[in-house]
Amino acid sequence: MQDQTIKIDARVGHLHFIDDATGDVIRSYGGRIEGVLDGKKFSVIVGKSWLNLLSRIRVVSRLLRIHRINVLRVSKTKLLIIYMNEVFVYELPTRTLTKVYRFPLTHYVHTQSISVHEGRIVIGEYGNIGRSKSVGALISLDGGTTWNYKSLFEQGLVKNILAIRYDVHDQHYWIFTGDSNSESGIYLFDQNFKLQKTVGIGLAFRAISSFHLADKVVWLTNNPFGTSKVQTYDRSSGTTSTGQSLPGPVWYSTQLGTNVYCCTAAEDVAGDAGDHVYVLQSCDYIHWDVLYQFKKDRMNKRLFLYGLGTFPQMGETNSMAYLNLDAVEDFDGCVIQFKCPVVSFFNSELP
Repeated sequence: MQDQTIKIDARVGHLHFIDDATGDVIRSYGGRIEGVLDGKKFSVIVGKSWLNLLSRIRVVSRLLRIHRINVLRVSKTKLLIIYMNEVFVYELPTRTLTKVYRFPLTHYVHTQSISVHEGRIVIGEYGNIGRSKSVGALISLDGGTTWNYKSLFEQGLVKNILAIRYDVHDQHYWIFTGDSNSESGIYLFDQNFKLQKTVGIGLAFRAISSFHLADKVVWLTNNPFGTSKVQTYDRSSGTTSTGQSLPGPVWYSTQLGTNVYCCTAAEDVAGDAGDHVYVLQSCDYIHWDVLYQFKKDRMNKRLFLYGLGTFPQMGETNSMAYLNLDAVEDFDGCVIQFKCPVVSFFNSELP
């Protein structure tokens, strides 16, 4: 797809953080991470050197998933890094890289399965091959200095944690799980990680992106077996209602000012949902319009990735939105930037 409102960011590498106001930026090239943090340039390398060399070959990088790395700015001077099962903390003032944990099966996690709130960092496990183990979370209560692992789901109950969101309104962790219909659900844990409530089980509760408002919680389902939809949980009644149908299974989302964006993945689903990646925008979390669509490239999805868009962390005052694109025609491995006007849906014909 070509669109005059889209610009390709000429700087290569996967974009993890960008603040247009301060000039801070974080990018990765395989296991090499560099950029500007708190106004200071930095560079750090994780992983094996031969993997970092192979990551420069795009088709090999996609096949081996060696470009998939989590780099999260958890403070002005601290990074959390997850690469090839290993979890690191990087401290900018001392230029210190510390390995804090190694997951047995989790190579990489969804960006929205890392929760950071007031110094509490929670990382949900992803990638339980064969459902062979219980599933839990790696937890730091002191901003990444000390860590403990806690099992949350017994073996066979769920395969993955798809997302973890701390809800400031009810002061619980909302944990979204998958993969199958019986493994998909939403569970509420207190701050001591004791299960308090199960919101629901089934594909209507399988989601990666959610929005936690004072009166309701909205999630966008990630249903690779059928139609994905907007689901709304009313806090006062405890009931869930189904809203708009979406053009594909939603993975990631972000918010800039009053604009909310989400992106679907071109998974193994029938029709256009499996052939395109859609970027959508909303102003109220409930009603969504398609902004852009990108055609999945011709390479095998299972071997060489689903078509996908990933939003970096962005500064609160950014006027431009950024998106990393994988496995789509013309833009594979590119970072695009776009600026969209505020859209009002109140006079639209709603689905």
